[in-house]
Amino acid sequence: MAIADQKTAANPLKNLLGYQIRRAWAAMSSDLAQAVQDLELTLTEMSILLLVEANPQITQSEICRELSLHRANVAPLAATLSQRDLIEREAVDRRSHGLTLSPTGKALAREARRRIAEHEKKFLARIPAGEREALLHRINALWDVKE
Repeated sequence: MAIADQKTAANPLKNLLGYQIRRAWAAMSSDLAQAVQDLELTLTEMSILLLVEANPQITQSEICRELSLHRANVAPLAATLSQRDLIEREAVDRRSHGLTLSPTGKALAREARRRIAEHEKKFLARIPAGEREALLHRINALWDVKE
């Protein structure tokens, strides 16, 4: 059967918000993962790196809150980033350590931000410029629920 002869299946999910968001996330995360693959960072590690860059002395508990991660998952990620000499730990009180980027971490974060900007530009180009801010605001409203 020729490609032109193939029938497009009806997709009852196309009008579901969750489905559309999941499809958009799948496309974007796959593209971003490819864009940063050679940096040898997972998307979560990269998120932590960028959060530490923007918030020197941030604690792992604060990272958990900001990224909606479980503490049990952040500890090994922070240890990995520390072993790779990307972050440094410094006591901020008797119980907590603040994280900052090492010089190597700062360079990697700069490169990650550059690639993320290219990635974002590519996807935002699909949205009319006058609608981008509203789109981001509306998507934020779906997950940033203040109760």
